[in-house]
Amino acid sequence: MYEHNYSRMNEGGCVMFCLEEAIHNTFRGNVSYDDLGGTISPSQNPDALLEHNTFYLRDGVPFVRARMDGGSYTEKDDTILPLP
Repeated sequence: MYEHNYSRMNEGGCVMFCLEEAIHNTFRGNVSYDDLGGTISPSQNPDALLEHNTFYLRDGVPFVRARMDGGSYTEKDDTILPLP
């Protein structure tokens, strides 16, 4: 469980679910502000849950980090806002 964290300008994004061994992850109530290179990395994870998070994205930065997108996740009630 990742809960109530704040991430800002992290080159690797705000969270990485590490491969198929890291099962039943929940990422809840977190704030990601201007993370770089991509925001999340599902990385072959089978079942991550993202809920009630707020993501502030810089223009041109993908939500899912490049080459880390092979996993599955469910997104529920997240807020994704562009940075001015």
